[in-house]
Parts: sequence; structure tokens; C-alpha cells
Amino acid sequence: MATQFRKPGPSPMVKLSIVIPTFNEERRLPMTLRDIRQFLFDQDLEATTEVIIADDGSSDGTVAFAQGLMVHWPQLRVVALPH
Repeated sequence: MATQFRKPGPSPMVKLSIVIPTFNEERRLPMTLRDIRQFLFDQDLEATTEVIIADDGSSDGTVAFAQGLMVHWPQLRVVALPH
């Protein structure tokens, strides 16, 4: 059973979903998400695009890092899958 983390509250209509599979990506994920968010902002797509981190049982801080971003990025979801 996957554990999903999502900031509560209403969200605008999602027109695009970006799924990022991760496994122990704590070092790479910050730059990847920064670049994706900047691109979405530049294209005026940030409000209608959800970004889903699908983690496959990382043993590093991948999930914790992504969860920390959810406070400032309501379109970010984290799905933590057991390994």
C-alpha cells in the first residue's frame, strides 16, 4: 500500500501531471524540481500542473525533502511506495 502525502485544500483543475519516479535521489531531486518548477512558471503552467514524486522505498532523505517542498508548492504530491 502506497502512502500519499498531499497538502489539504482545494486545488485548481489539473491539466498536466508530471510523474517523477525516485529511488535514493536526495542529491539530484532538488535541482530537478527547481528546473521543472521554473519551466512551469515560465510557461504559465504552474497552477494547472501537478508534479508527483513516486518514491520506490528510498532509504535516504528523498521523501522528506519532497514533503518539505509541499508547504510552498501546493501542486506537488508525494507517493511513497514500500520497497
